[in-house]
Amino acid sequence: VIYDIAHPGEFCGNLKYLGGGHFQEFTRAVTNVEVMTYDLRAFKQAFRTDETLHDWFVRLMVLRWSRSEARLFRIASLKPRQRLAALLEELGATSANVQQLLTQGDLANLTGLSRQTVSKLLLKMDRD
Repeated sequence: VIYDIAHPGEFCGNLKYLGGGHFQEFTRAVTNVEVMTYDLRAFKQAFRTDETLHDWFVRLMVLRWSRSEARLFRIASLKPRQRLAALLEELGATSANVQQLLTQGDLANLTGLSRQTVSKLLLKMDRD
């Protein structure tokens, strides 16, 4: 299930930052990306001692949290076409160019709709 899209300058991955239990993410790149790995202990140490890194990390986490809450609000309160239109606007995309990167199933995951509903809505949006 897709629950977020990383944008340029952002990161993703399984940092096991919370420790303890099983934490897992799956990431799929749909464009060229740069992959870097960090030792968790070194990352935590840098996070504690580098205020700039700390501020960047917290800002990014709050941004992701905010995007997730906005998507959840749209799923709970908007009609299907409005959900899809809001997602396309958030991505700065049109229905034609977003389909080059994301499948209809991906769009369905991000809007709480079925793939079939997304397909029908995209056809209607292209005609309008």
